[in-house]
Amino acid sequence: MRRALYIPVRLLLLSLVFASVVGCKWTRKPSKPPGELPPVVAVNPAAQASYDAALALLEAGDYENARQAFILVQSEHSGDPIAAMAELYAARALMQDVGFSEQTTIVSSASSTDLATAASALDSLADARVDERVRWAATIYSAIASAASGDQARAVAKLARYPGASLGRSILQVDQSVAWLILLEGMWSAARFEDAFIASATLHALVAPRDDGQVISPRAARTNAVLMSHTRARGFEAATNHIDVRDLQVNFLPTESAFLHGIAGWALIQRSADERHNDNSRAELEDIYQRAAPALVSIGALERVGEMTMLMGTLGGEQRLFVGAVLPLSGKNKAVGLRAMRGLLLAQGALDTPDKPRLTLVFRDSQVDVKENVRFFQDLGVLAIVGPIERDLAAAYSQAAEDSHIPVVLLTAKALARPADTEAKGWVFRNFLDANSEAVAVAQASFDQLEDRRVALVYPNVGYGKSTAAAFRAAFEGRGGVIAAEVEYPRDDTDFSRTARKIARAKPDAIFIPDTGAKVAEIVAFLARENVWGIPGNQKPADKGRVQVHYLGTSLWQDTFLTRQAGGFIQGATIPAWYAPGRTDEQTRSFTLAYKAAYGTQPSLYEAFAYDTMVWLRDAILDAGLRRPSSVRDAIASPTPHVGVTGSARFLPWGEPDRVLGFITVKHDSFAPLELTQKVWANQLGSPRPAPAVAPTTSTEDAAPPKQLP
Repeated sequence: MRRALYIPVRLLLLSLVFASVVGCKWTRKPSKPPGELPPVVAVNPAAQASYDAALALLEAGDYENARQAFILVQSEHSGDPIAAMAELYAARALMQDVGFSEQTTIVSSASSTDLATAASALDSLADARVDERVRWAATIYSAIASAASGDQARAVAKLARYPGASLGRSILQVDQSVAWLILLEGMWSAARFEDAFIASATLHALVAPRDDGQVISPRAARTNAVLMSHTRARGFEAATNHIDVRDLQVNFLPTESAFLHGIAGWALIQRSADERHNDNSRAELEDIYQRAAPALVSIGALERVGEMTMLMGTLGGEQRLFVGAVLPLSGKNKAVGLRAMRGLLLAQGALDTPDKPRLTLVFRDSQVDVKENVRFFQDLGVLAIVGPIERDLAAAYSQAAEDSHIPVVLLTAKALARPADTEAKGWVFRNFLDANSEAVAVAQASFDQLEDRRVALVYPNVGYGKSTAAAFRAAFEGRGGVIAAEVEYPRDDTDFSRTARKIARAKPDAIFIPDTGAKVAEIVAFLARENVWGIPGNQKPADKGRVQVHYLGTSLWQDTFLTRQAGGFIQGATIPAWYAPGRTDEQTRSFTLAYKAAYGTQPSLYEAFAYDTMVWLRDAILDAGLRRPSSVRDAIASPTPHVGVTGSARFLPWGEPDRVLGFITVKHDSFAPLELTQKVWANQLGSPRPAPAVAPTTSTEDAAPPKQLP
C-alpha cells in the first residue's frame, strides 16, 4: 500500500457512543432489505458490456483504468440505469485497496485527497434521486471512506438510518468484511441492537475458518480471529443487556444461525438464573441448553459453554444427573478441547427422552487447579468425570479419582501404568488411541492375514517412532517373522535415497513406517524411485521388475495429503483406524451424519472418542439406572465390551482397555474401509519401553505422535 490511513478498531469502538446521527437526508425507506434486491443491470447491451469490462478492471485492482472506464460508461450511457452504478464504482476506484493492517486497523492505500473526493462523491450519490440499491451501497462505501480517513464518528453516523443488517449486491466481495464491520458499528452506535446482533452473526460467519481447503495467509488468519472475537463480544453484550427476552425467544432462538441461536440461548439461561424454577421451566431451559451448547461450541465460545453448564447445574430438580468434563477451554490446546466438547455434546443430545431423567454435562477448564475442579464436581455430585486431554495432567486427575472415589475416563494418549495387581478395581480409565496397540495390531495382521514373513522397519528417531517400532518388532518376531531391514532416520530428514536403496535391496514382503502422512509421502516417493511399490494385502508380488510390498502404517497416515501426494505409491496399504468416516456400519454412519448436521464439518478422532465415552456413560447412568459413582465405575469395567464408532473396548479393572481395531486401506486416491479387525489385549502392552534418544527426560509413555496430540 502506498499510504496507510487507518484507525485502530479499538478507537473506533470507544468512539461509537459519542457518534452523532444528525445530517442524514433520507427520503424514503427501501422496498426490501438491500441484500434481497436483485443487482442493477443495463437496458442497453452495449452499456452492460462496457460496464462489465470496467468492473473487471476494478476487481483486478487496476483502479485508475477502472475509474476512467466507469466515467466513460456514465458519459456514453447517461440515460441507462447502469450509469448510476458506474458513478458508484468510479468513486470506489478512488479508494483503491481497502482492508485491515497488521494491527487489525482499517486501512486504505489511497491518498487523503482521493479519500475525501471519494467520500464527497459517495455522499452526493447517497442523497440523490437514484436507484435505492445505488444509494444504500453509496452509504456503505462513504462510511468506509470516512473510517479510512480517521473520521470514525462520521463513519458510523452515516449508517444510523441504514435499512437493517443487510448488504446489497453492489458491495464488492473483497470489501465484505470491512463493510460488515462498519455496518455493525453503525447499528451499535444507533442503539439498533437487534440489527447489530444480526450483523455480528454475518461477519462472524464471513471470517470463520472453513473446511473447504482454502488457504489464507497468517496475517489474514490473525485479522479474522480478532474480528471473530469482536463479533462474539458484541453478540453476547447485545443479547444479555439490550435485546428483549421475548425477542430472543421468538426472533433468534429458532434461527438456523449457530451464532444467533447459540448466543440467544446462552443469554436466556443467564437472565433466568435468579428466578425460581418449577419442573416445566427447568425443562424449557434444558431444551434451550441442548440447542445452544453445540451452537456455542461451533462458533468457538467454549468458555461460555462452561459457564452455561455450570449454571444449569444450579437449577436443581430430582431428575437431574451430572457428568463432569475437564477440557482445555483456554490456552494452547483450546482447539482440541473444542473438538472433544463437540463430541461430548453430540452424545449428550442423544441422551434425553421424555420418560427418563436428564443428564447434564458440566464443563470445567483444565487450566484451573485440579483440586479446585474436583472439589467443584464433588459438591455438584457428578457420577463420573471425562477428561482431561493433556497428558501432563493425567497423573493428577488419576490420583484425584482415587481420592474422591469418582470414576475418571481420561482422553489422553498416555497409557496407564500396569499395576502389580491387575485385578484390583481402580477409579481411572483411559479411552483414547494407543500407538503401541496400533503397532501390535498391524504386526499381527501382517503376519496372520497378509502372510508377510519379512518386514522392513523405517521409523523416526523420536519417542513415538522408537516405541511403535519396538512394539511392532516384538509382536512380529514373536509370531516367527523376520525384520529384513531396519532404518532409523532423523525426523527433519528430507533425503531418503539411502534408505530407499537399503530397503529395495532387502526385498521385504512389507514395510512399516510409523510417521505422519506428510513424512510418509516423502519417504515412499524415494522408495518408488527405487522401484518399490505397494500392492493390496490380498495380492502377492507378481511383477518381477518391481519390488512389490504391503505398506503398513499407523493412524497418522489417515491424512488426505498422503493420498493426494502419494496415493499411487501405496495402493492397498493396511492402516489401523480407530474412526474412519468412510465406514458403512450403522454406528459410524449415524455418528458422522449427525456430527455434520450439527456442526457442518467432519469429525476427528477427538470427537469420536469423546462421543463414545459419553454414550458408554449413558448406558451406565440412564439405561442401567445407576445413581452412584461406584456403580458407574463397575459398569465401565464390566466384562461386556463397549462398542462404538472407535471400535470395541473392554476395560480392565486397572483402566486400560482390550481393543478390537479396525483398518482402512488406500484405494486409488482416497481411503476406503478394509474388512479386517484385530484384537489387542492391554496386558500385551505393559512391558517396559526404552527411553528415546532425543529428550531423555521424557518417557516413551509420554511420547505423542509428532505434531498430533497435546
